[in-house]
Amino acid sequence: MLRDAKAAGQTVFLSSHVLSEVQQTADHLAILRDGRIVKQSTVAELREAAIRRVRVVVEEPQSSAARAVLARVDGLGEIAVEPDRDGAVAFTATLDSHVDAFVKAVATLSVVDLTIEEPDLEQTVLGYYSTEEAR
Repeated sequence: MLRDAKAAGQTVFLSSHVLSEVQQTADHLAILRDGRIVKQSTVAELREAAIRRVRVVVEEPQSSAARAVLARVDGLGEIAVEPDRDGAVAFTATLDSHVDAFVKAVATLSVVDLTIEEPDLEQTVLGYYSTEEAR
């Protein structure tokens, strides 16, 4: 019914704690905390600003270069390093900025594998409930 109303150009107000439902049906949203709006945004803007998990795998001889490149990427959280198969090294971190700078940085490396997880709207919204600045 919500999709039909939306397709007909109608405005629908939806209050839900099921964020996957909100993500699938809403264009705009407001996040409430203690009865106050703490964030107004489009779903697309909220997803763009969401934290993503990233993983880049390089051949072992490039691991020092990869570490230096990743250390310069703004918005990249603490970087974990672990051996991967066939002599490769995997770097994982969280990214709380636009993916463009990250992709351009890793493009300078010889990448074996790259994963950028789809941002989770629920994780982003919960961040507004766990920070003091949202109060």
